[in-house]
Amino acid sequence: MPALAWSVHAALGVTLVVFEALVAVVVVGAALFGSEVISERAFRLLRWLSNRPEPEAPRRSRTGR
Repeated sequence: MPALAWSVHAALGVTLVVFEALVAVVVVGAALFGSEVISERAFRLLRWLSNRPEPEAPRRSRTGR
């Protein structure tokens, strides 16, 4: 998409590249430094974007621990 925008108008292409980089920095920052809930959501988004399946949930023991 940025390559097409770049061929239409250079400023539009630069704007899209900067926006995509900013979104990537925000998502990675949220995954690494956010609260537990925000971090979990950011990692789920990253898995979704890379087309990877959700990991299996940890199995619960029958003793209730």
